[in-house]
Amino acid sequence: MGGYGGVGVHYARIRGEDGVLTGVEGALLLDHRFAIGLAGYSWANQQHVPAAGNFLNPYLHYGYGGLLIRYHIYIPNSPVYVSAAALIGGGVIGLTNTWDGDLYRENSDTFFVCEPELGVHVNFTRWMRAGLDAGYRIHAGVGKFGYTESDFNGISLGGNLQFGWF
Repeated sequence: MGGYGGVGVHYARIRGEDGVLTGVEGALLLDHRFAIGLAGYSWANQQHVPAAGNFLNPYLHYGYGGLLIRYHIYIPNSPVYVSAAALIGGGVIGLTNTWDGDLYRENSDTFFVCEPELGVHVNFTRWMRAGLDAGYRIHAGVGKFGYTESDFNGISLGGNLQFGWF
């Protein structure tokens, strides 16, 4: 039994704009193979979007998180291994007049998200590893401000650094 926590940075495309998703992940590790925990990601770009509702030149805010399940497949006598994972949860899309503006119910929309993912990881020490991941975000329930699921569905490619007892 073990556990870990880490940070991740992923390239993503949202509403036709390239950008960065930053996030955190933490999980309980059973038999050094099966991880169950929580993860969350946030859109790091200060993205202006077309006028919507009471907003003339709004900023888009986007984030999601939820239950993370990951299975590690080890290569015998190697510090390198692969994993298959899925994040299942929810998130919020919001609009504000300033980048640091407050989100309220009337200027936000919630959604369901599922993100299957494949990864390659390297153990550097017993307590530190790094990985590269490729996933695909699938949304349901997006419908406010004229957005649809296809505005937010898409590939994410990135890396992570994790610390714990592997």
